[in-house]
Amino acid sequence: METLESNKLIADFMGMKQGVIVNGIGYYDPEELEYNKSWDWLMPVVEKIESMGNTQIAIGKKYAYFTIKGEDTPVVYGETRLLAIYKSVVQFIKWYNSQSK
Repeated sequence: METLESNKLIADFMGMKQGVIVNGIGYYDPEELEYNKSWDWLMPVVEKIESMGNTQIAIGKKYAYFTIKGEDTPVVYGETRLLAIYKSVVQFIKWYNSQSK
């Protein structure tokens, strides 16, 4: 999955809607999403996932994975810590969405 699609997946998970900005609230331009570049964008996503209950993230220097109800997701590696967490978040959201169906 390319970065633009991954960022859109995260934005949808966070409750944002794609479209024209109306009153500066709740809408996003996919080209302006920076989950893959900014801790300020990414950490609220991690916090939301952890607040869902029985979910924790394990973070290393260049790897990350989530533990969900005692089961580990596959370890994800990235060129940096931020990218490893970003990729792990995308993997978690895909898993979460598949459970919701």
